[in-house]
Amino acid sequence: MPPAVPMEKKTEHRTVLHFLCQSGSTPIECWQQMRTVFGPETMSKTRVRVWHKCFPNGRTDFKDDIHTSRPRSARIKKNIQKIQNSIQAEQRVTVCQLADQHHLSKTSVHNILKKDLNLSKVAPKMILKLLTDKQKQFWKRLCEENLEALRLNPDMMLTVVTGDKSWVSVLEVETKQSSCSWVKKGAVLQQPVKACQQRGDRKAMLTVFFDVKGMILAEFLPPGETVDADQYCATLARLKENIRRKHPNLWGKVRRGGLSFPHSPRQCVKSHMCNLSGFLW
Repeated sequence: MPPAVPMEKKTEHRTVLHFLCQSGSTPIECWQQMRTVFGPETMSKTRVRVWHKCFPNGRTDFKDDIHTSRPRSARIKKNIQKIQNSIQAEQRVTVCQLADQHHLSKTSVHNILKKDLNLSKVAPKMILKLLTDKQKQFWKRLCEENLEALRLNPDMMLTVVTGDKSWVSVLEVETKQSSCSWVKKGAVLQQPVKACQQRGDRKAMLTVFFDVKGMILAEFLPPGETVDADQYCATLARLKENIRRKHPNLWGKVRRGGLSFPHSPRQCVKSHMCNLSGFLW
């Protein structure tokens, strides 16, 4: 596509064409003479013929006529209002649904949403579950109490040990040496191929306890067992032993009764069954 010719150049060419037209030259003769002067930037033969017809009729304006743009058929106030009403009624409606509902193209609906209404889609944040009003008030009060305790004692977090459980996929990790198998010497066998890590078909429950400095205990629940009172008490006993052997600073706080061990509501039931007071938390 040739570059657009500035209006100053167009006016200059049309002025020369007007002079040649007044001298009695034909459209082809005008184009040839202008071609000699202006070279490749000369007007096309078609445009020379069009303007050559205009000048004998008394035209003296060398500028282009003002043309009205194509009227809008989709992005009009009526359709914009319809789209806005549909969005206010159902904010999760899709572009395809709006196009079918109002008999518009998807491009027109998208332009109305983006350019005219200045809207954009926001995906909701996925969480595990929604809390009730009572639960929200409980956790709000608990957070306020913790913030107040942290304000009174900035080192409070150094005395907190907490934990959680989660189901994780088991990865079968084997070294090349452990995957070797015995075969007779001289036997022609295809060498087996094995990935370094393979995702297993089963999942295991991982229990982790940690403080502000890092992890204290991490263990998997043995296959075939469930987390009951006895299992949880055994885990707490191993946690206490890990603190005694690996974290002497925390162990001193345990002996003095200055270690906080927050539990979730489900863990509180188990802790009541196994009498946590014997663990000196």
